[in-house]
Formats: sequence, structure tokens, C-alpha cells
Amino acid sequence: MERIWWGSVPNATRYVQEIVDAVREEKSMVLVLGKDVPWREFLPVLVEERIAFLPDRSLKRLACPAEEPGAYLLEHYCMEEKRLAYRAGKSHAQFLAEAEGLVLHKAIVWIDIQDAAKARAWTEFIHAYYGFAKKGAATPSFLLAFSEDFGVGRGCKGIVYHAFSDEVNEFDRFAFATLAAAGSVGQRRLKPYLATLAATVCAEDMELCAACSRRGMDFLRHPRETLERIAEEEVRSDGSPFALDALYEDLTRRIWKAQVKTVFPAIEDRRQAYIEKCRDALRTMNLVPEEVEIGVLSHKAAVGEIKLPSADVEELLLLKEARNHLAHIREVPFGVVERLV
Repeated sequence: MERIWWGSVPNATRYVQEIVDAVREEKSMVLVLGKDVPWREFLPVLVEERIAFLPDRSLKRLACPAEEPGAYLLEHYCMEEKRLAYRAGKSHAQFLAEAEGLVLHKAIVWIDIQDAAKARAWTEFIHAYYGFAKKGAATPSFLLAFSEDFGVGRGCKGIVYHAFSDEVNEFDRFAFATLAAAGSVGQRRLKPYLATLAATVCAEDMELCAACSRRGMDFLRHPRETLERIAEEEVRSDGSPFALDALYEDLTRRIWKAQVKTVFPAIEDRRQAYIEKCRDALRTMNLVPEEVEIGVLSHKAAVGEIKLPSADVEELLLLKEARNHLAHIREVPFGVVERLV
């Protein structure tokens, strides 16, 4: 599912490509990747795959070092003779930018940062480094992955600010739900309902959406019980649990919203079909066919005022039942949904 998210969902894919483009252009980036970013740990893996074509460059991922940025880079990205040439009269940023033949100059360094002070230190160092770098000289790409928006990095020379939450929207989340549903149920007509139900129930939680989609018909038939099993049996990609208490409180309304999007149009389509079938009979009753609601149609069919086969009468009563559920913000039973969509 992580490859579907990062590799097929439009704006998530674009987010990856913009990182790759920045690396190719020897730029650095601030990546704001909050806890709600799905499959966060897979992003650097995919970036590393996508930049494999770059000669003499490879990505190294670091937990944020305890040392100051310049001191750390001097120690780990300079040969000993270069380190010995450093004098305290220059800043680390100036020395590292002006020195020639450093491994650092071709480095691609992904640094996970969860602290505001470290975020500021690294962005200030990179800003200073680019200020000293010679025009046209090779420069490293620092990819600073912030766990939240620390309020630094915007407008810094050489740094592209890239907040994930600014890039991905509801369309992307529904696109993912649609792709995730594609292979999860055998009946084609149920795939749109599964996608809509998973996307609406899970809202912005794409890892939960994936877990629901994987369970296919079980999720369609028993959403609450399936969510409870997911919480008991599965964990997120970062090892944390699925905490769903708030979702349970709003679950009925979320299911109803999904059904308004999918079941209600099906009801309306069938109403229109029956109006066409019964148009002449409705006109003889001095009714305007287009204005006749499903409740009136089903009643007149049930009492024999409109002559229809018994199967049609049964379906009209089913449509009325489903319409009444939706009108009163109640969940339509899946057995009814399955017959209508």
C-alpha cells in the first residue's frame, strides 16, 4: 500500500518527484512530515531508489546528531588533512563551503529532526553555507525532515520549504481509497462503495483506510467490528497503535455520509426509471411525474393503484426504506445497499 500511496496518488507522487528534482539540482529542502503522514518511513527509501541514477552520489539517512551541524559535518564528511586545516577564525559553514575536494560537496543527507532548536541550527547552517558557496561549485543536498512545522526554513537561500500537509488534499485521499479498493472485493459494482466508505470513515487516516480496504467485504458488512479487529490485530507502519475511540463516536454519521454519496444517487436513478415506466399512470392520477417521490410511488404500487410486477413493488418498498434511513441520518443496512448499488 505504501507504493500505491507514494507512487500512484497524484500529489504524493509529485511530492516525491520534487524532492528528487531538488537533489538533482543540488538544492536542500525542509520537509515537514507530521505524524499524520502515511508510511512516512518509506519516503526516504523511495527517494533513494529514484536518485540511484545520479553518479557518485547516494543518500545517507541520519537521526539528528547531538553536535552542532558544522562540527558534525567537519568530523564525518572531511578527510583528516582537511579537518586539520580548519581554524577557529572561520565559521564551519564558510570553511566547508570554500574548501575544495570534500566528500561533503556531493553528499545527500536526510536528517530526521524532532526538536525546534535543532531545526533552527540546521537551517541557519545551510543558509550560511550557501552564502559562502562559490557560484557553480558542487553543493550537498540536505533533506531536513521535520516532525512538525518549527517555523523555520521558509525563504532561506538554497532551501526549498515543502510541507506535506500543503500538498495533499481530499482528492488525493479518495484517489488512494479507489486504488486500494480495486483488488479488495470481487464484485465491480461494490468497489466504488468500498472506496467511498473507506475514504469517508477514515477521513485523513490513509493507513487506516488501507487496513479497511484490505478487509474488503468484512468492512462493508460490519464496519464497526472490522475497525475493532484492526485496532486489536494491527499497528501502523511506525509501530504505533490504531487509536480509534474518537472515530467510534462519529462512526454512524460517517457511514451515513458515505451512503448519501453512493446509495442516494442509486435511489434517485431507480426513482427516475420507475417514473418513466409509470408516467402514463401517474398522469391519469393528475400527478406531475417528475415530482412524485419514492414514498408515493411505492405506496401506489403496493396498493395496486399502479400495476407493476411483484419484483418491482418489492424493489420500490426497498428504495423507500433506504430513502427513509438516509432522510433520518440512519445507516442503511448493507444487505439493502448491496441490492441497490
